[in-house]
Amino acid sequence: SSPPQTAPSEWPTRPLYMTPGPNIQLLDNDSKDDGSSSSLPFNEKIPFETDAFRGTFYVRFADISPSDPAKSAAHAAYFADKKRFYQMVVQGRFTDPSLTFADLLLGDVYDRPIQGVPKGRLFQLLQKFMEALAPGIIFEMTDDRPRVLVPIGGAQTLRVDLPGEEPSDYSKLEDSTALLVGGGFGSTKERRKKLSVPKTAREYKVSVDHVYTFECYDHSMDFANYEQVLMLGKRIDLVEKLDGQVMSLGMYKRDDKSSCIYKFPFWHERMMKTPEK
Repeated sequence: SSPPQTAPSEWPTRPLYMTPGPNIQLLDNDSKDDGSSSSLPFNEKIPFETDAFRGTFYVRFADISPSDPAKSAAHAAYFADKKRFYQMVVQGRFTDPSLTFADLLLGDVYDRPIQGVPKGRLFQLLQKFMEALAPGIIFEMTDDRPRVLVPIGGAQTLRVDLPGEEPSDYSKLEDSTALLVGGGFGSTKERRKKLSVPKTAREYKVSVDHVYTFECYDHSMDFANYEQVLMLGKRIDLVEKLDGQVMSLGMYKRDDKSSCIYKFPFWHERMMKTPEK
């Protein structure tokens, strides 16, 4: 993803600027990933497709309120009394019937090492903290090509619907797993626990005939400030630690670091003083 060519003062979603990943084809959207157009919008459904998925991407951030008064009210109502920093929803249909829930992960992959990652006992504590937040997480922060990925079946909300019956209101999404190929679950807790384990998740295949809705939210990744919030409220500045690399929300395949189903990168205004190397 190329850095924005416009000044942060001109970004409609300041302090962030969202672009489509390199393998994304935007549908019914005039924005292009060439820095000449506006940032992709927040609080709006963005239709897109890739070789493996066709659907919509939606994200909103607690600290970035929309300028539209109608959307601003809904935005405030959603985040009221919640600790989460953002809500992300991806909804659509897969095109590869060979995929299982064990194959699919949500998160981000980086091309270069992350600076200043703690070593030894301190890293083990950090790893346990992240595993408590997201069971089944791949937390490879010390690798040459780091990955922070969680099983897609461990998303906060998962729905499987017939085409045309999927929810359109993302403010109050609820689990619906009766149509899962492999069987439904009696509760969200049971579903998240079982589908976060690859051995179990492998028994649940993806159907190209169903519409999947995945909702994720988080109170540890503060995109609006480009900071990771750790134990006891400690914050890590990711502009510095990522060394100019951009954070993304994406979907990947488990066993292939280069296999990106989709991703949406988010540039922060503070990165404009630290160009990508």
